[in-house]
Amino acid sequence: MKNFSEEIQQFIRQNIKSVDHLKILLFLNENKNQKWTVYNLGKKLYLHHTIVKDTLGFFNKRGFLEVERQEKEHFYSYNPRNEDLLSMVEQLAQLDRHYPVSLINFIYSLSKNPIQSFADAFKLKSEKEE
Repeated sequence: MKNFSEEIQQFIRQNIKSVDHLKILLFLNENKNQKWTVYNLGKKLYLHHTIVKDTLGFFNKRGFLEVERQEKEHFYSYNPRNEDLLSMVEQLAQLDRHYPVSLINFIYSLSKNPIQSFADAFKLKSEKEE
């Protein structure tokens, strides 16, 4: 991919496992000062709460998020642990703005079964109604 540096390609391979991962990470980046519960974020992005929960857990382990517990609820906010992560997510956001189709195609190409990943993207539409 000529528009994607080797560094950003490696970052995507390691940290973006699906288009849902991309969608969640970029949304959190755009809303840096807000805290989200799994359910509120899922509702906002029209994603099933189990996908959101798994993705937030994944990003938390990788150092992208801050988690705050209040009573029985967990609140997630975007807070990368270092400047490198912050910079890479900013580059990812730029790619999404300028080359969204290429970015999505690249993510699908990394999947073990790109056809299933593509089909899963449409399956989520029915989960929006839940």
